[in-house]
Amino acid sequence: TRETVYIAGDIFQNVFDPEDRSEVNPDFLLNKCYRTDPKTLMCAHAIGMGLFEEGHRLRWLDDKAWEDCGYEIRKETGYYNLYRRPLRRFEDLGNVNIRSIRIIPQKPENYLWEILKIIENLRQENPSLEPDDIGIMFLENTNANYNLSNELKVAIEDRFRWDVNIGYETKEKRKGSLFISNKNNVKGLEFPFVICLMQGDLDDNLQSRNSIYMMLTRSFITSYFLLPDANGRRIQGIADGIRMVSEKGYLHVKEPSEAEKQILNNAIINRTNI
Repeated sequence: TRETVYIAGDIFQNVFDPEDRSEVNPDFLLNKCYRTDPKTLMCAHAIGMGLFEEGHRLRWLDDKAWEDCGYEIRKETGYYNLYRRPLRRFEDLGNVNIRSIRIIPQKPENYLWEILKIIENLRQENPSLEPDDIGIMFLENTNANYNLSNELKVAIEDRFRWDVNIGYETKEKRKGSLFISNKNNVKGLEFPFVICLMQGDLDDNLQSRNSIYMMLTRSFITSYFLLPDANGRRIQGIADGIRMVSEKGYLHVKEPSEAEKQILNNAIINRTNI
């Protein structure tokens, strides 16, 4: 860096502006993700872009941009089938029936007990599980979520005899401690398992969708996503889409009409090299 400054970022997290189309001009586009299972990445992209929710699509890419972002396109009448090549890091999972993202509709007042149940199940299913194999992260910076973090810390330490690291206080990941934090302190981190939660409605806010995408892609085995059961219709569409990816191994999404494409927040990617 003596003569050059290198700037790197994730175009799905930051470049989309809610008012205008966004244009990025990278010298190099890195279109493989070695942290996240390709199925998790596909589902997280679809949730972030609203592709699983009929009538609530937020973004769309043209064919060149899909390919530049690492997707292979196979078209059916009115639909896109989007594939990502498997990566060697995940080959040892074989054909094990692991759903990369699990949607859990729940009443927010039951989140504490639901999270404890998830942890207990992970302990039973994975005898070698360590506390720092799990990250818990929440979307909104609200008192409800900070209070839940404190309650979780007490409950986890009492029930499992594990140390708990409150990431928005320590600003770091600590070996041997289960990690709990807000969305602001999880970028760049990875865990075998993450538990993501939100207290409010799943709306069409692009910033929220970017954050959900970012949280879900912190895992390299399974991401659990707790959201209020009041979002029933949207949840069903997302659950159906995730099930399709889990079973078929690709994204199956309806192509927007030309009129829809004109009003969607489309990213224009002018890459020099991949």
